[in-house]
Amino acid sequence: MMKEILQLQILEAEVGKRRVFSRLFFRLCEGEIAELVFSSNSEKNDFINLLRGECTIKDGITSVFEERLDGSNFNKRITKLTAYISNHSSLLSNLSIIDNLLFANKERFLPLKKQCRMLTEAIEKLGIELSINKDVMSLTTNERILVEILRAYLNGNRIILLNISWSEMTPGDATEIIDVLSKLTGLGVGIILVENIERNLISIGKNYYYIKSGQTIGCFPRAIIETKSFRRALLTEKGDLSDDEDYDDLDRLSFGKELKVSFSFDQDRTSDHVAFSIQKDEVIKLFFVNNEELKLLGDCLTGKKVNNQVVAYLDGARLPIGRQDLMVSEGVVVMNESDPSGVLLTNLSVADNILLIRSNKGNGSLFQRKYYAAVVRVVEEYMGPGIADKKVADLSEEMKIILRYLIWLVYKPRLLIVINPLFDKDKAEYSTVRKMISLLKRRSIPVILFLNNIVDINSFEGNTLFVENGIIVEQFDAYMKMLGEGF
Repeated sequence: MMKEILQLQILEAEVGKRRVFSRLFFRLCEGEIAELVFSSNSEKNDFINLLRGECTIKDGITSVFEERLDGSNFNKRITKLTAYISNHSSLLSNLSIIDNLLFANKERFLPLKKQCRMLTEAIEKLGIELSINKDVMSLTTNERILVEILRAYLNGNRIILLNISWSEMTPGDATEIIDVLSKLTGLGVGIILVENIERNLISIGKNYYYIKSGQTIGCFPRAIIETKSFRRALLTEKGDLSDDEDYDDLDRLSFGKELKVSFSFDQDRTSDHVAFSIQKDEVIKLFFVNNEELKLLGDCLTGKKVNNQVVAYLDGARLPIGRQDLMVSEGVVVMNESDPSGVLLTNLSVADNILLIRSNKGNGSLFQRKYYAAVVRVVEEYMGPGIADKKVADLSEEMKIILRYLIWLVYKPRLLIVINPLFDKDKAEYSTVRKMISLLKRRSIPVILFLNNIVDINSFEGNTLFVENGIIVEQFDAYMKMLGEGF
């Protein structure tokens, strides 16, 4: 599982006394290339300054390698982690290439011979074809960028922020840089590419963020960003992303009425697995005779534990368990109600929480006001008037439960898995969970419930499958096991 390098949930930030961000959300993992496009050059520069530790963060959440940091500590940490490469050279022209590289080496106090060996290994590892004996002033733009990337790697920078003019490069030069960046992602480095909306998009990242007026308007998958409607919407701010014939609205994709689901605790034993089919308007309860099995499968699905023997399949395709972002992109959502912390962004409003998740479908949910109005109507229907703009931190526990389910009701995943849905719930919350799962079913969202308390079986409608030792067993055998052999 790739580790998260950086997470930004910035509600307010300043440069000097100028407010620069109001709702900036961004996430970068090891080995990921993310592209950010800004509505103006000044906003792009504000983001660059943020990653160079030059912003004052007034409100929000910032974390580095999953460690939450306050504003001043974030600035110190992010400055050390990030290498900034732009159209302007940051190499020292009075030094040779090798001196520039060795001076930046985090191991520069080692013997020179050992440093040179490390430099040679780094060049070979990244596949850079360049003579380090050349003079800095004689470098082409492409060669200078490669040297700065190599310097960042030697310095141990885990984030490389590139603000370069791809459109001014030859295809061969651009490909050479992209190849080196791809090798860096294989070594766990995160890459951020920033551009203005007016420029051509290089489109090599997994995710594409659009930032306007200090806010993250949306996070879009790569498959969407090259459509004509998407570009028209960004450039004119009037395009409707669901109208163009070359855009596949994810809500209209047909996955059939039946899904085939399979879980295995030992992928080498193909005969031992939990396999079944679920209809689009069905709830299936998986009752685990052994709580350890439920916990193992749940932890692997949510990424709390890594076990290469535990696998899951949907309609014959292996799921990227442990990577919640990739699971969601496949249309599969896992809710762990025994550990719901971190699911909701408590500093944001109810509507913002729903819209942020909905925007992952790549259809501009945050881009057009009509989506906000639709979310407000849904919130008013199920949570009451005046709730949509309320901060999550101010909600009751029962309202938070409704919101956790409402997010996925709006998102409409292919499959929703809920682990221990009634864990630590009081009587009112118990009733709320039942209503929300029934609502999901009526909206044709298939739901799988992971249960271990025998009382919970009759709390929900739907068929029950009993699981023991990695296979489905008869109800009688499961009850005999629970009652004990001496019964």
